[in-house]
Amino acid sequence: MLKTSTAPDAAKRFADFLASDTGLATFQRFGFPPAPKM
Repeated sequence: MLKTSTAPDAAKRFADFLASDTGLATFQRFGFPPAPKM
């Protein structure tokens, strides 16, 4: 389980995850469209 932290830090971690290949592959596996690259 991820340790809870400040909202801005959590949002940044989530954004970094979505921007990573792992995050992209995870979304594609579940049928989501590819996340736009920031």
